[in-house]
Amino acid sequence: MATLSSCKLKCDLDCATISENTFISLDKERKALWICRACKHRQSKSDNQNTPIRGKTMYSEGCMEKETEELATLNEFKNELTQATDFLAAEQADLKVKVEQKDKEIKELQTQTLKLRKEVYTFHGRLFTIEKISRDNNLEINGIQDGQRGSVWIISHPLQHN
Repeated sequence: MATLSSCKLKCDLDCATISENTFISLDKERKALWICRACKHRQSKSDNQNTPIRGKTMYSEGCMEKETEELATLNEFKNELTQATDFLAAEQADLKVKVEQKDKEIKELQTQTLKLRKEVYTFHGRLFTIEKISRDNNLEINGIQDGQRGSVWIISHPLQHN
């Protein structure tokens, strides 16, 4: 139990939010100035000297210049890094568009290849049928010759008169 200096109340250390070791380590002057939270809130807020977080915030002019230079250097580095990442992002976007175009072209070519294969199979079937009919009729056409000697009319004309 701790006795508070302002209101002379006795307070449990757990309620005072202090450990027993910390309380024992306090000197008599500090214990004499120890007040409860209710009394502390009633005090004026003009002096914040007992706030342990605060430190001196006065910077020397040389220190401020050094920190300003460091911040300027960091800001310049950040700007260069931003430009580099923006450039890379733009290049990546261009490459993505090109890949999508090539992918579209590949799909179109695959479709055309399938269509042409079907046509080749159809023509192959027709050619096979024509060759079969030609063999059945025992007629073979090797090609059309140039000149009168190879003319189909000259060759077939004497055959018609016989």
